[in-house]
Amino acid sequence: MNGKEQVLKNTAGGSGIPAEGAREKHWYAAYTRPNREFVIKARLDELGVENFLPTEETIRETPEGKKKVRVPLIHGMIFIRTDKVTS
Repeated sequence: MNGKEQVLKNTAGGSGIPAEGAREKHWYAAYTRPNREFVIKARLDELGVENFLPTEETIRETPEGKKKVRVPLIHGMIFIRTDKVTS
């Protein structure tokens, strides 16, 4: 099913008007490219898309010494809250 067919399926009778509930917001898990979670989060923030990236602060050993860094808890994934049509 291509994108146009999917949009028509989510509309009332294929009329181009979103079906009831199609504009209701839900949380979706979106896969990201490896090590791009923070870049994608920043872009979603710019676009005004509600998102959530679970992170934790860890201490890493670097050549300059120990350093606190924030890392994603789930690598390669970010959560977005949007409607079915936009997703």
